[in-house]
Amino acid sequence: MTKNKKFYNEWNSKSTIFGIWIGYVDVKNSNEIKKEEMTKSVQNEMFYIIENLYNNGAKNIILFNVLPCEKAAYNYHHNGALNRFENITNYFNDHLKEKSMSFVDKHLDINFIMFNVHDLINKVINNCEKYKFKDCKSAWIKNMNNNIEEYFWYDMTHLSCKANEIISKELNELLFSITKSS
Repeated sequence: MTKNKKFYNEWNSKSTIFGIWIGYVDVKNSNEIKKEEMTKSVQNEMFYIIENLYNNGAKNIILFNVLPCEKAAYNYHHNGALNRFENITNYFNDHLKEKSMSFVDKHLDINFIMFNVHDLINKVINNCEKYKFKDCKSAWIKNMNNNIEEYFWYDMTHLSCKANEIISKELNELLFSITKSS
């Protein structure tokens, strides 16, 4: 929706929602010693962007927290190499929630949703069969002779289309419940 592009004059602050989802690579590139510095740096940049969106009329914002990188297929294919990031991810998400609440307190006319993709991913992985996945640990790309619909992970760090569909469905239900109640 940038100036002079498609949809430039078609969005408005009442009907448009802006979503922000950062990848866990931003978190994974940290370490236990630098997690506070990294968290502050990344989140300051995120909220600089959110503040600019707000100042340009965005009043509906959804922010996704960081998914559990220690559950990525990469971790299972590399003998728990990402286990050490569980604490860093949780730290990042805790501070993201605090920073979000502070932002909302300063901007009372905003609709701000924090979508907990972290817990949703954990729920799906912990109930793999219930969600009709054959495998929630391995990457389909390492098992390409199998049906991709059976895999939660497309590759070492990215979700499969079916996994993304679960997130989309949950998000859609959340947004529908909000619009229905208003």
